[in-house]
Amino acid sequence: MKQDFKTVMHCILLLFGIVICMLVCDSDRIREEDYINRIYVVDQGDTCGYEFSIYITELDDEHMEGYGNRHRKAQLLPRGYSMEGYRDNGRMSGSFRMGYPEGNVTFTLDFLPDSRVQVTIPATEEQYLLRPYRLEDNPDESVYEELSGEIELETWGKVQLINIMSNTRHPIAGAYLANEKGEIMYDFYPQFMNGLDIVECTVIDMNGDGLKDIEWILALGDDAHFRYREYQRTDGTFGDGDVLWLEKQGLVYEAK
Repeated sequence: MKQDFKTVMHCILLLFGIVICMLVCDSDRIREEDYINRIYVVDQGDTCGYEFSIYITELDDEHMEGYGNRHRKAQLLPRGYSMEGYRDNGRMSGSFRMGYPEGNVTFTLDFLPDSRVQVTIPATEEQYLLRPYRLEDNPDESVYEELSGEIELETWGKVQLINIMSNTRHPIAGAYLANEKGEIMYDFYPQFMNGLDIVECTVIDMNGDGLKDIEWILALGDDAHFRYREYQRTDGTFGDGDVLWLEKQGLVYEAK
């Protein structure tokens, strides 16, 4: 009987040790889904800053790739300020070129809880605490609720398409792709012109390549409407947008 008890206790302790080992190993593992495909900006509490920004496209326990930018929000781009890193002693280390006069600059990344990232640049002694860029970071923007909602894109899966208007001195329309947490994954904002109001939005394959594209109808007062399109690419970016001017009488011609 005593021998059976010892055997049982031995098995319990062995199982307990295995569980602890698994938890320790898992705590050191980077959860890709917590960090990729979103814009990172400087964490300033209830606000954010754009002194330094990154966008991570690929991440596993040993390697990462993405984009970085200084003084502007980083974005998923077909080309741009690329960054690449490899894990070394529990940290991601790598290099990038982001407008530094020194050329390529070495950095380290520490992945923190709550999807935050600590970036250190030894050469310039810069250090930034980054967090995901969120919809609430833009209190001066109003959402077109009736023109926003969940869509499904081939390269993104299910995401939220958020159409907005900035309530500033020079109002400008814009749009984001966001996840269910309200973290901004893609920013269409720079593509629109001042003074235009979004009146329609359509998501459909418009060029026959099998990928859904996005079309906005933007109004300039009562007399003119513009159609603006962004075509989805296989890497998840959008581009090659074209603009047509739709006259009130229905005549369509190329905008000059």
